Amino acid sequence: MTGFFGDMKKILTDLRVSVPVIVTSLLSFGWQLIRFNIGIDDLVRDRYLGGGLFSQGRFSSPIVSYSFGFFKAFPFFEPFLGVLFLTAAAFLLICLFQKASKGVFSRGVLTFFACIFVSYPLTNELFVYKGSDLYLGVGYFLAALSLVIVSGIFRKDGVPGETDAKRSQVESICLRLLFSTLIWIFLVSLYEALAAVYLVLVSLYLFTEVMTGEKRAGKETGDKNPGYIRKYFVFLAPAVLGIVLEYLLGLLLTSIIKPAVTIPAGSGIYIPETFSAEYFVNMFYQMFRKLFLAGLWYYPVALFAVSVLIALVVFTVTGISKRRASVILFALGTFAGLFGLGILTGGSVKYRTCLSFAPFVAFCVTLLIYYSVRGLRENRGLHIAIQVCAAVIILTQVVSINLCFYNNDLRWQEEKAVLTDCGEALKDFGDKPVIFIGEYTLSDNILSRKYVTADDPLYKAVKKAANGIGFDLETNDLSDRYVLATCQSDFGSVISWGIHDRYGCNEELHRVFNYIGYEFTPGTLKRYDELTSSIESFPAFNETGIVTELDDCVVVRFK
Repeated sequence: MTGFFGDMKKILTDLRVSVPVIVTSLLSFGWQLIRFNIGIDDLVRDRYLGGGLFSQGRFSSPIVSYSFGFFKAFPFFEPFLGVLFLTAAAFLLICLFQKASKGVFSRGVLTFFACIFVSYPLTNELFVYKGSDLYLGVGYFLAALSLVIVSGIFRKDGVPGETDAKRSQVESICLRLLFSTLIWIFLVSLYEALAAVYLVLVSLYLFTEVMTGEKRAGKETGDKNPGYIRKYFVFLAPAVLGIVLEYLLGLLLTSIIKPAVTIPAGSGIYIPETFSAEYFVNMFYQMFRKLFLAGLWYYPVALFAVSVLIALVVFTVTGISKRRASVILFALGTFAGLFGLGILTGGSVKYRTCLSFAPFVAFCVTLLIYYSVRGLRENRGLHIAIQVCAAVIILTQVVSINLCFYNNDLRWQEEKAVLTDCGEALKDFGDKPVIFIGEYTLSDNILSRKYVTADDPLYKAVKKAANGIGFDLETNDLSDRYVLATCQSDFGSVISWGIHDRYGCNEELHRVFNYIGYEFTPGTLKRYDELTSSIESFPAFNETGIVTELDDCVVVRFK
């Protein structure tokens, strides 16, 4: 590890590398670091940490949260820690890919890689959720660290060998695999989708070795770097073993320890009971419109779609030119990490299934920059133009991710104003139980920031073209008006979320009211069901400002 620490020191002390990466990180998450708002699933976090996560065998989130519990006294410090871990992961990846490329990828090129990685909006929108910011940063960091640890098993020629003068070869290999496995037990419990991140990182890491290595000489022993496939499975072994052990450990802990709170926390990964032709057709259609069609309106999706095309070309060209069958395996591993979770969820591509997109997009754009610069090395003007284009990509990402945070803050300010008005209207009813029914529809100002409307000229043109070739473009994500969601992050209505909570009668909405300074007596689920069945008889508060007093409770309907 001495050599690795030396390489990391050179990267961190090179201000041409460290300063751009740190500045990009702070600019990307600056809005989220200084603004605070309440969104769906935020206030329930205490119950998740109080036993809900543990009851599922997912113990890493409470460990991370309570490990940094001291710092919660400082406002906004937790998301700041998340950014620090994310930035540290970027530096680890710079060092890894510089090593994998044998120095072919310069620090300057890899600086663009790190900046694109930390600023890529599609996955890092997860920062809108409280606690997830820290979990995401820690997850990326540990995934990269696991790759660092296992890569130390191999010498430069790809053969397992001595890595620590004080230990034997076998001891060193076993210790590295053990440490990596322990990391993976922790990681899978933190976020299941981090396994996809690691699969993509390993595939790209070894592909980089092939791409920058020598051409395969043939079947004879003239091949100077055999064993890529063997290395691939050595890298994956700790992750696979960690997944199995995490599952068994979870079963053991939940059978011994019975937490008082057992509120479920969804994993976001649901394996269907059956796979049918209809399932796969719907799955591919859902993935097409969320990962490719949405790119016509949403820049991060477009960049991902372009990166997929770049990867297909580079994998094909490298496999043929280097005569390496292992490239097929690395390509399959990469695309399995990108799309595997989407397939399991039937094409429901949410933030958690897209965590692997950030390093993938960064890698593909870096390849484009590298080959462009190398091909135009003698033309300084074009060389500078390429660097400017790369900087524009990063700047666009910074704007895009902050726009997501800004839109979420606008949503909160709108709902906070409605809740404040409602709280003032309910203050005069004393301790009488308050029951909320219906659901709140966000304003067009908010919805238009996330959805494409049916009257959008580009959408109408695309739909007409699809119909012309006999394809029915069904996109009604929210309503007949808001037909296609472009943003993957779910900054939905916290009022609607609180009304229809999974834990009691409006319990989540009462928690939101408590946060802004109001406290009301909750009603019962039985009465909630009765009132919901006659919902049309009550005026909508957000339209009329009227609440309805009954003999046993006060009813507030949202519409």
